[in-house]
Amino acid sequence: MVPTLVSAEFLTAIALLIVLIGVPLFALAVIAVVTGYIQHDADAFLEDIESERPPNDDER
Repeated sequence: MVPTLVSAEFLTAIALLIVLIGVPLFALAVIAVVTGYIQHDADAFLEDIESERPPNDDER
């Protein structure tokens, strides 16, 4: 029989905490990266559209 440094219940509790905290943080990080990419792409696309539009003298 091999002596253990920590009990199986303790390892289970640590694993549960990692899953309960780590998975939502990972999901939020993915959402933040995707949102930032979409925002950057939308800004670049808007700049392209505005630079292609001919100037209008009626605008103030």
